[in-house]
Amino acid sequence: MAKSVVQQLKDCPNCGHPTLHLRNTKEMSWIVHLVLFFITAGFWLIVWIPLTIWHLLTKPIAGKWVCSICGEKG
Repeated sequence: MAKSVVQQLKDCPNCGHPTLHLRNTKEMSWIVHLVLFFITAGFWLIVWIPLTIWHLLTKPIAGKWVCSICGEKG
């Protein structure tokens, strides 16, 4: 994270005049956001792709039609 100084024109509670106030702050770079996004997206892809394949191979999409009178599947 980069350290920077933020400036803002505010009314001073001590002197009552609008003066320039300074504050130290930290800013995250966009590269850090992108890296964290791809790590998180990669983790979810690693989890969801095998899970989806497993569901497609083991779970039927829909059941077979069953006769309401005799119970025969057809």
